[in-house]
Amino acid sequence: MMNKKVDRKLLAYVQFDEMDHVVIDVIETSKNGLSYHYKNTTWNRDIRFFGNDFCTDPHGNKCKIATLRRWHTPSWVENADIHITDEARERYQLWIAKKLRSSRNE
Repeated sequence: MMNKKVDRKLLAYVQFDEMDHVVIDVIETSKNGLSYHYKNTTWNRDIRFFGNDFCTDPHGNKCKIATLRRWHTPSWVENADIHITDEARERYQLWIAKKLRSSRNE
């Protein structure tokens, strides 16, 4: 039996309540897609996650996480000051150049 390695890492907009800016960083989706792993913390997506970017950690802290999409930018990101983390910079440049390959194409 062959184990297929799936890359669950995605670029995402992230904003915590105390932040006055939005960061683009690398997150990892859970196997079932109901939560994200970011900065060694599991962020559970809202039960009505379709169209809702709010996430909560096990301690009740909240943040917004939205994966980057080519044809849609969340309203909370549109006019925000955006910072790209060092961890995301290379992947973001590949995404901009449309050279970031999907794991199923490799």
